[in-house]
Amino acid sequence: MINKSEIEKATGIRIAMSGEMRDRIRLWRNMLCNEQSWVSNRVRGLRLPVKIVDEFARLTLFGASISVSGSQRGAYIDRVLQQTMTDAKKWVRLMCATGGVVLRPVYDGHQIRVNYITADKIYPISYDDDGRLISAVFLDTYRNGDRFYHKLEIHEFHPDGTGRIRNQVFQSPSVDMLGDPCSLRQTGLWADLEPERSYMDLGGPLFAYMCIPAINTVDPDSPMGMSVYAEAVDLIRDADQHWEKIKWEFEATQTAIDAPADFLKPTPSGLILPDTANRLYRRYNADPSDAQLGLQIFSPQIRDTSLFHGLDGIFKRIEFNCNLAYGMLSDPQSVEKTAEEVRASRQRCYSAISDIQGNIRAGLRQLTSAINDCCAVYQLTPQGRYHECYEFGDGVMEDPDKEFARRMQMHTAGLLSDTKFIAWYFDCDEAKAAEYKAAASTLFAGGDI
Repeated sequence: MINKSEIEKATGIRIAMSGEMRDRIRLWRNMLCNEQSWVSNRVRGLRLPVKIVDEFARLTLFGASISVSGSQRGAYIDRVLQQTMTDAKKWVRLMCATGGVVLRPVYDGHQIRVNYITADKIYPISYDDDGRLISAVFLDTYRNGDRFYHKLEIHEFHPDGTGRIRNQVFQSPSVDMLGDPCSLRQTGLWADLEPERSYMDLGGPLFAYMCIPAINTVDPDSPMGMSVYAEAVDLIRDADQHWEKIKWEFEATQTAIDAPADFLKPTPSGLILPDTANRLYRRYNADPSDAQLGLQIFSPQIRDTSLFHGLDGIFKRIEFNCNLAYGMLSDPQSVEKTAEEVRASRQRCYSAISDIQGNIRAGLRQLTSAINDCCAVYQLTPQGRYHECYEFGDGVMEDPDKEFARRMQMHTAGLLSDTKFIAWYFDCDEAKAAEYKAAASTLFAGGDI
């Protein structure tokens, strides 16, 4: 990551972020890539951050339905959004890991596509009164041979609806240093970009920032988001190190036989163990006249139960600190007896997921507005009114099997009609459900569908 002081010097703009916040974002990103400082040849990471962000992304996107309709403009925006949502698992995972992500519409000369930028490449400039990021510097990097090219894309938005985007490019021998300025034409990838462009009548910034809605304990005055595992960093380290203890316990308690040297096979190079016995036999020197010495079995009792119990306890603390329900990392069998505690943890997880979904919903509205502004700027479609729909399901509290059984009981008791039950099961409207029912009735009556 490039230091914010280099960005400030190159752009002449003060970056609204502390150095400590940049360091934490770097740590969270490194943990996602299993490059945390405590991982070594001896201590191998359990990759818990990957599991945690995967679980958050799955629950957040459960039952997600995004659509824009109502006009030619709305249909165009919808196509762009649908393409964006095909990569939703990627950018939601990265948002959960690094605390935030920017979705930015880009016109490539033919159509609008949406790029995502992770928190480690976002340098905030200013926020509005609601804490929404409205101006920022975005870093993009690519490598050509032994040179790295860094692009600083500076987005500035003002409350009067005006905005400006500037592009500055630098070349460097290092990915972590900005290097010397160069022109856009010197880069093959960005040669067609404009150095600067101004905009008017914008509905907002030409990007959308989404973040994890948690209290920023690193920089309380900053609206930037925190990683979903920000409060469990030390516990994740404990789990990695405890797992190493478990592995060592299994290695240290492997059954072995201590054998005197005369038991080994003589060879020109010395004494060797019998074939296929290198792990079983261990040589020691002994007095041949000592009758009590001979083959000695080494087979200590393994302490796996207590060690795994300790690891499971760490997992539960990680679940609590990350707002995950018990059993998502820890052993589900160990928490079934405390049903009330499990339900409370599910409610806590449900609340956290709902907050994240709310931030994504607000971010998608902002992204829709930015795409609409791009359509107007580049005259891609006629202006028109459109209707937005952003819906998310509940992947935490819902139990599909229990819900099916409950609705089936209501149907059997005559409290739920056939069409309503079919509409719920197939996620369709009642008119379509009536068609399904009619087709099924014809089928079982022996006629043709």
